Amino acid sequence: MIKSRAEKELFLRSYEELVEVAKEKHDDLMEYRSMIENAKVQKYSGMPFGGKISGAADMMEKLEELESELSMAEVKKTCRYYDIMGVISELEDETERMVLTMRFLEFEAWETVAQKIGKSLRHTHRIYVRAVRNISL
Repeated sequence: MIKSRAEKELFLRSYEELVEVAKEKHDDLMEYRSMIENAKVQKYSGMPFGGKISGAADMMEKLEELESELSMAEVKKTCRYYDIMGVISELEDETERMVLTMRFLEFEAWETVAQKIGKSLRHTHRIYVRAVRNISL
């Protein structure tokens, strides 16, 4: 069981890190697809292909690898989202749930969170500290 505030905050922040990883994997895949699409297609001259077929096979293998990495990153991200949502949903106080959801699942700025719950920034931070203290992992 994780008890320290730092460990709880690390857990809550882990979703954002997984979102970034998934975005990077997506960008890598799109960049590689673009590279393939923009590559000049060599015309078949009737001569043996030599290494070109293995080059195409290598490209397809790399494409499948990138797609698999993206898929795994998306699965990890989705699982962590539901893990965090489950922990937050166990809080009794609705305002605490709102603060943690907005900060760690919606990535809202503190000022936006405070405005949405109708509290001062200072009071919002106090609610946050209490919410982190109240979650159980």
